[in-house]
Amino acid sequence: MLNIIKKYFIQLIIVIMIIGCSSTKTNVSQYEEIDKNIYLGNYQTAITQIESSKDKVYKEKDKVLYFLNLGILYHYSGQYEKSNDLLTKAEFAMEDLFTKSVSKLATSLLLNDNALDYSGEDYEDIYLNVFKALNYIHLNEKDASFVEINRINLKLDKLDDKYKDLGDKMGAVLASKMNKEDTEEDESENDENVKIKAEKNKFHNDALGKLLSMLLYRSDNDWDDAQMDLDKIKEAWHSQGQIYNFDMPQLDSYLETTDDAKINIFSFIGKSPIKKAATYYITTFDGYVNITSTEPIAFSETMSWPCEEGKHFKFSLPYMVKTGSDVSRISVIIDGVEAQELNMIENMENVAHTTFKVKAPITYIKSVARTILKGLAAEQAKDKMDKQIANPYLSFAAKLATNVAVDMTENADLRISRFFPSKAMIGEIEVSPGMHNVIIKYFDINNQLLYTDDQGVIFAKASELNLVESFYLQ
Repeated sequence: MLNIIKKYFIQLIIVIMIIGCSSTKTNVSQYEEIDKNIYLGNYQTAITQIESSKDKVYKEKDKVLYFLNLGILYHYSGQYEKSNDLLTKAEFAMEDLFTKSVSKLATSLLLNDNALDYSGEDYEDIYLNVFKALNYIHLNEKDASFVEINRINLKLDKLDDKYKDLGDKMGAVLASKMNKEDTEEDESENDENVKIKAEKNKFHNDALGKLLSMLLYRSDNDWDDAQMDLDKIKEAWHSQGQIYNFDMPQLDSYLETTDDAKINIFSFIGKSPIKKAATYYITTFDGYVNITSTEPIAFSETMSWPCEEGKHFKFSLPYMVKTGSDVSRISVIIDGVEAQELNMIENMENVAHTTFKVKAPITYIKSVARTILKGLAAEQAKDKMDKQIANPYLSFAAKLATNVAVDMTENADLRISRFFPSKAMIGEIEVSPGMHNVIIKYFDINNQLLYTDDQGVIFAKASELNLVESFYLQ
């Protein structure tokens, strides 16, 4: 008897140690000091902090986050080649990891997402190409910049199919698990697959990317293609109102010819969205389960499942929270004179929130299935403990440890890149060709000055893209 008790406790201790070592809970406190330097605009210091803490903070499964965070910070610091190198690594890793995750669905279905490689959010995958395009503009490599913009369009076109295929494959795997068939997903296709449908993608047309394309075409005197991009931007406001739910900037003047130079200001403000955890509760009945939650809104539904009545499980899911910006107004000062206020071209948080919803049903079903499968397995294990451990107190302790071990594996995956902005603001000022001093001022809702970005002297050339970028990530 003593050997049996010892066996169970050793197994439970090992399980809990493995869970603790596998980082199944996302740690976001690690960014506090880095955020302070971002607020102060000390991007190089923030870069050094991330690079020096790589081995301690970023596991191999977090390499996409590492590449994304550093790649964006290198862009802010003006180190465009280094930024492109890191963002390219992030892009390749995201594509590779998503492909591998689909091929290993049978295994990943039983693992908490925190224990898996982070393959990125779709909005991260889209906007890394925006910043790569900006990098190439600064490096005077227009053709490479066009390649990045085309990558944005390609990814948006494939977003629906990407998750439709994933939902179909996961449905096949889940059906085999529910039927207790120990087969690989590529061998489990049958007429009784569980139907898992992704949310319809509502983001097909990126105004920010189209604006960059329009300006590049204009600098090449390709007015027809520039006009096509302008028409696409206008279409975005008509067809994607849930994303472009703010006034469209006046852009017709951008395609008016002039002998003067035009300075294009791109300002990125605010912080990227974060993820929070919502707790869901599962109660089993005869042949179905009931799932409820109170956050972020009240939720309740029933789902068919081959089980018995009377079991209770819980799990957590991430939901996205917008963080916004402290900025209410941005003024551009040219040669000491206020020339223009900037207008929003893209609410990047809206894009993040909209694209996050596409895969949400798949993440939900996967989490429900994993929780029930592990929970039922744990219940079977506890039944065996009752039979094999005579001492009721030791039996209770062993079952309690099992519950703790299962609960520890069901934390929501809150990983997300930290340094994308929340909004993109733009403006265009016509000036005489030559040297001009450019200052950008940021004000809050009470018209209090938050930050002054003195860009110094800019040499503006006629018929060329004179791009100025400014950042205030608050």
